[in-house]
Amino acid sequence: MKIFIATFIALLFSFTVQAKELAYSVSYNQCMDKAGGVTVSMRDCLAGEIIVQDKRLNDNYKKFISEMSSDVKKNFIDAQRQWVKFRDLDCNAFASQEAGGTLSAVIADSCYLKMTAQRADDFSQ
Repeated sequence: MKIFIATFIALLFSFTVQAKELAYSVSYNQCMDKAGGVTVSMRDCLAGEIIVQDKRLNDNYKKFISEMSSDVKKNFIDAQRQWVKFRDLDCNAFASQEAGGTLSAVIADSCYLKMTAQRADDFSQ
C-alpha cells in the first residue's frame, strides 16, 4: 500500500510539474491545487482543462494548415486523424495498468490532457 501511495504522489507531482511546462491554464493549476488529491475533484479539473486544450489544439491546427496546398493539407489531415487514434489508444493502454481503479481514470485523463497540450504546442509555430 505504501508503494501505491508513493507512486500516486509521484505521478501527481509529475503531472503538476508538467502542467507548468506546458501551456496549461492558470485556472487548471489552481483547480488541481485545490483538489487536494481527491479523485473526483481532480477529474473535474482535468475535464475542464481538456476542453481548453482541445480548443487550443483545434485553433492552432486550423491556423497551421490554412495556407498549405491541398496535397500537403491532406497529408496533415490524415496524420492528425491517425494521431487522435494513437492518443486515445496510448492513454487507454497506460490507464489499463490500474484496471478499474479510480487511479485508472486519472491516468487516462492526465495522459489525454498532456498529449493534447503537446500537440497544440506542435502547431503553435
